Amino acid sequence: MAPPPSDLTQIRLRPTNRSLAHPEWALVLGGASDVWYDLSMWEYGTFGRPWEGLIVAANDIGCHWPRPLDHWVSMHAEKLDGWKKVRAEKGYPRPYATWGRLRHSALVDYHIRPWAAGSTGMLAVQTALMLGCQRVVMCGMPMTATPHFVESAEFPGASGWEEAHLHHDAWERSKKYFDDHVRSMSGWTRELLGSPTRDWLEAL
Repeated sequence: MAPPPSDLTQIRLRPTNRSLAHPEWALVLGGASDVWYDLSMWEYGTFGRPWEGLIVAANDIGCHWPRPLDHWVSMHAEKLDGWKKVRAEKGYPRPYATWGRLRHSALVDYHIRPWAAGSTGMLAVQTALMLGCQRVVMCGMPMTATPHFVESAEFPGASGWEEAHLHHDAWERSKKYFDDHVRSMSGWTRELLGSPTRDWLEAL
């Protein structure tokens, strides 16, 4: 079998008239450089077809996700207006709900109290679980010193996120809330939570 595509061009070719057959599933998109590869490995490999659940974006990956977006989460809600303009200029589908911390409640549709530091990625996972999702697949959230995804204007360049390890303790302390509902496609979070499989996804 040919390897799955790993860039945004091929991701864009997937149909946008998705089936929301499983609102109890969530795909959470992070900002690491492997986000498109993780997604491709999931859709073209493990899952085998376009995603059929909710899409939750963390930070500026929401600007560049070309398909429908359900929820957009950020610890930095003051940046969402700018990011929303970028997404609108690209003509990508809407509407979507925005989420942030309580102190940013005036800037978002909904606010949420973080379990721990854990980065925006953890807040996005927490949002998915609070929405009632029983299966959450993380793509592009390895929590390693990985560069940001190449399309990002927020964090351009090839330097890695050296502070990622500072959030590990928060992830480990919050693992009890994840139960077996959350798994990751790559990196340190995959080691912590395990890899998603079809059997796991469809067990509930």
